[in-house]
Amino acid sequence: KGKRILLIAALGLILLLNLQGKDETMALSNKVSAFLQAVFPDDSAWIAANIRKLGHTMEYFLLGFACYCCFGWKGLICCAIFSVLDQCFKELIPVRHFDSTDLPYDLLGYVLGTCAGWVGKKIKEKRRK
Repeated sequence: KGKRILLIAALGLILLLNLQGKDETMALSNKVSAFLQAVFPDDSAWIAANIRKLGHTMEYFLLGFACYCCFGWKGLICCAIFSVLDQCFKELIPVRHFDSTDLPYDLLGYVLGTCAGWVGKKIKEKRRK
């Protein structure tokens, strides 16, 4: 049951972020960027230039983790489909558009999330022994 709740939360977060207006999404990006620049000051220019793409990686990491918990490795297929559908959905929102350059960042996020889910499962199995 907890796995499904995590999956619904990840999908809900992505949907909620898509429905934000331009000002809201820029404000969120600026806050996260400022935080990351404070933590990693040597990389602050790179962070500022890539914060919106990094956001895709972070949100899809959560989706990849949740999909792995629910579906195993087949969750990668679910994530790939959702990533493309997510971009198509943006065409229906006036301030958004399909951006194929987001897809590699989505891919990176859900592959890393899936791998984290697999590692977590292996650690949990080892502890049970």
